[in-house]
Amino acid sequence: MKRRNAPPGPGLGRDERGAVAILMGVLLTVLVSFMGLGVEVGLWWFEKSKAQSAADAAAYAAGLEMIRLEVNGALSDSEETAVAGVALAAAGDHGYDSGVTITPDGAAATVMVDVQTTLQPLLLGMVLGGDSIAIGSRATVLAQKSTKNVCVLAIDELASPGLDATGNSSASIKGCGVHSNSKSTGNQGSLCVGNNADMVTDYEVSTSGTFCTSGGNPDNVRDFDGNPIGVTENAPELNDPYGDVTADAPESCTSNQNNYSVEESDDLVDGGYYCKGLKFQDAVNLNPGTYYVSGGIDFTASANVSGSGVTFVLMEGATVSINGSAQLDLGAPNSGDYAGLLFFQDPDTAGNNPQSSSFNGNANVSLNGALYFPASEVRMNGSFSTDPNCMQVIAGKVDLAGSQDLNITHDESCAGMTKKPFTRKLALIG
Repeated sequence: MKRRNAPPGPGLGRDERGAVAILMGVLLTVLVSFMGLGVEVGLWWFEKSKAQSAADAAAYAAGLEMIRLEVNGALSDSEETAVAGVALAAAGDHGYDSGVTITPDGAAATVMVDVQTTLQPLLLGMVLGGDSIAIGSRATVLAQKSTKNVCVLAIDELASPGLDATGNSSASIKGCGVHSNSKSTGNQGSLCVGNNADMVTDYEVSTSGTFCTSGGNPDNVRDFDGNPIGVTENAPELNDPYGDVTADAPESCTSNQNNYSVEESDDLVDGGYYCKGLKFQDAVNLNPGTYYVSGGIDFTASANVSGSGVTFVLMEGATVSINGSAQLDLGAPNSGDYAGLLFFQDPDTAGNNPQSSSFNGNANVSLNGALYFPASEVRMNGSFSTDPNCMQVIAGKVDLAGSQDLNITHDESCAGMTKKPFTRKLALIG
């Protein structure tokens, strides 16, 4: 007789109910753990990226300061303090007021910046152990000075183009080069030498943007043997050599007459503050000094003006106009606050839309010194011509037009021209 097995009693069979729930609980725990790890690693990378941005910004700011200070060799204590100060300020702007180390090397023209921070550990940090997670980033910038100088510099980064040579204009520039800080590209570009224009130099012609693609011919940029040298594009910007010069006009006016007119041939004019303009209409000798002018300076067609050790400081957007057959023989001082500066436009009082200054007509001039118009345009038009001299043109925009003939020669005789802008290579190298 077969015996029948009794059905299993409670708790004795294979009851699989709830197994899936247990498995899902384990899997979700693992999944949540990996999600947490991913979030934590993401936070690490975010902080690393943030620290790197701060290091890059601090190094770049320090490099610009080394350029401004014209550091050449070991830094003095004051220079090191200044370089570290701007770097720390830049790092602070990116959220790092501490943990920043600045290591400048004047001889190598480099600045190294280290940014260090810590994060409190979360899940993975606790697994790995330790009270904190160290995050660090480093950036090194090279601020290398070149041996090449520049005598014509357009400093407006937004001008299109920054330097424009059109018509039958001619420029002969010896002992120095030409540069446009404009970053413009395309048809107008940042620097343009027209099909009938001519630019000759024994130094480099360069731009921080590109040469114009319409109406220009780079083969018209030549050396003195007639060989095309072309234009160097996308070059580093150049520093403003007079960006630290300030203008403080006297509190009282020497003359408050509108367009104070100098006409008599025996006039010997002194420096001072000509509050409503200055007008030259005759043969005039200028005493050495500083001539502050609001309202503008007008050299009429009959003007014949000479003077050495002279600086014209243009206040409140004042402009310069040289017209007709004016004859000028002017030289800047070679020492003092305005050393090397013949015309100085005060950028702090120039306003938002200052008018351009024009060097026009058949004028034949000798201008030894810098024509500094950082906030506006300098136009050289018509048959305007200059004798070979120690002139320097620095303006927001430079326009050479008509049949003008610009001649600049820089050599050891150019005493006082100590602030010619040096070409600098500013680049992150590590």
